[in-house]
Amino acid sequence: VEQGAVHHVVNAAGIAIFEPFFDQSIENFDKIYAINVRAIEIITRVVTKDLVGRKAVGSIVNFSSQSSYFALPDHLAYSSSKAAVDHITRIQAFELGPYGIRVNAVNPTVVMTELAKKAW
Repeated sequence: VEQGAVHHVVNAAGIAIFEPFFDQSIENFDKIYAINVRAIEIITRVVTKDLVGRKAVGSIVNFSSQSSYFALPDHLAYSSSKAAVDHITRIQAFELGPYGIRVNAVNPTVVMTELAKKAW
């Protein structure tokens, strides 16, 4: 199946592992940042280089979280990763806007799924 060119990206992948500050493992911290932060930068760079090369406009939506605004117990890695997403979004918007590429973040709150109930 042939696919058309990409014009829009929704960076929605993310994980949450909640651990107390003194028990925060380096492995979990790195895993959270790899998925919640680094993946956004990598995917967005690949797509937007193509958009700029084609002189095409597009849009990027990065999923963050309301926890990026608040200090919550056991949320060091998760909340700080989402704060990084907010700032990455601002920088991407500043740098990509002149090329006709919009970049925004959405900051939803927790949705009480079965998975969320285990953490909340």
